Amino acid sequence: MVGRGEAGTHAQRALWSPIALKGGSAALFDKSAEIGALGSLFLGAWGSAIPLAEFLKRRELVRHEDQRQVLGHLRDGHTDRVAAQKMGISYRTYRRRVAEILERLGAESRFQAGVRASELGLLSPLEDAQ
Repeated sequence: MVGRGEAGTHAQRALWSPIALKGGSAALFDKSAEIGALGSLFLGAWGSAIPLAEFLKRRELVRHEDQRQVLGHLRDGHTDRVAAQKMGISYRTYRRRVAEILERLGAESRFQAGVRASELGLLSPLEDAQ
């Protein structure tokens, strides 16, 4: 929000209210450095965001445990043969599942698909630590 100062100069103010948080507190920022930092934070988050429909489509990838396992192997950089062996499935079956996941995530490499899955929250923190 922009308002006029006492001397006729323009002063910037921003009101932030995290309604979803308990307590419903609010903060008023009136220093340009604070407002600039909030603006940069917002633009960074907005720039990496995807439409909700796309996120929901991608989230469907992890409906089954074997899909989560494939994503974990991709993220961790395992070779297809090693990942297939660990999962107890054939090499061809594993490669077919990888190709489906790459297409759905819009990834160009196996590792990129694993990283993207982590960034989108498609793997739980517990799985990330394994």
